[in-house]
Amino acid sequence: MFTMVNQVTGQGIELVFSNDTIWGYQTEDVIEFKASVKNNNSSDVSITLTKVHLNIPQKSNSAFCFGEGCYDSQVFTSDPNTVSANSTTHGSYLKGQYFPNWVIDTAEIEYLIVDQTHADTLRQKVVFITSFDPNTGLNDFKEKVDQHLILLNQSIQFYNESIDPVDIEVLDFTGASLSHHVVEPSSTLLQSFEDQPSGIYLISVTSNNLQFVKRYYHNR
Repeated sequence: MFTMVNQVTGQGIELVFSNDTIWGYQTEDVIEFKASVKNNNSSDVSITLTKVHLNIPQKSNSAFCFGEGCYDSQVFTSDPNTVSANSTTHGSYLKGQYFPNWVIDTAEIEYLIVDQTHADTLRQKVVFITSFDPNTGLNDFKEKVDQHLILLNQSIQFYNESIDPVDIEVLDFTGASLSHHVVEPSSTLLQSFEDQPSGIYLISVTSNNLQFVKRYYHNR
């Protein structure tokens, strides 16, 4: 799962870090690494971290934690942190986070630790590689539909959390189509049944060649 890399050492600071290639599945909410910083100087140092997106796929993103602060995807440079002389920080002092957002691709992110005290910079490039999750498929799709398809007495509600459009078709029990909607990502569909007679209806949900049909009983 992990690839060892030679230590990258600056003039007086060292990143205690063993992996420069990190694998994960496109379905994971976040893929991350952790590292500590070692100060080999005989005096305290003031350091900051800057992340640089060398190559990052569309729809994916990154964030990081450094020292006492955590920073969202819109922040690229940390506040200054002080590391005591001849000491090593805890193991998650630097935490790099990558959010694949269902994208199968490779992201390259460079982390620059700047020693403000000695005007020195430590560089580390990390490669995040996402691959297909063998556990995804129809069962995963059904689970997501169940989470976001809310069946009420007089209506149904569906929220599309994926990055792809979702087709929602309502059929009566004979299979006749009553309505068809395309729900865009991060959008919600509200389908009323107030004008429909009591009975069993079929809710067909389709996305990326996966289809799940759920029965809905409407009682006026």
